[in-house]
Amino acid sequence: MATAIIGVFLVCVGVAINNNTQLGNDPVGIIYDGIRQAAQLSHAQLGVASNYINTGLIIILFFFGRKYINVGTLIYLVPYGFFISIGSYLYTVVFVGNTLCSYVNKWHIFF
Repeated sequence: MATAIIGVFLVCVGVAINNNTQLGNDPVGIIYDGIRQAAQLSHAQLGVASNYINTGLIIILFFFGRKYINVGTLIYLVPYGFFISIGSYLYTVVFVGNTLCSYVNKWHIFF
């Protein structure tokens, strides 16, 4: 179970870094990012949007698919938004203002 939580943490940090660099996300992250953008939240607030979506999914699953709820469902859905928020924070600590786009604009690469 600990390895599953570590795996979810690493996936979430990767999703947060991809989201903050604006290089794209995995298919699940795209859904969260689309709803984040529709709610007009910043890139750093992807974890907040994920928490709202996951809470709604758990409620829907509780009423319509209770037999599908298992420990794996809770390991993935419950900490997902929190881990993405940690990943967004780590991104701001590690990459302070130095994004790929700023390097491209600074050095006029590809233009």
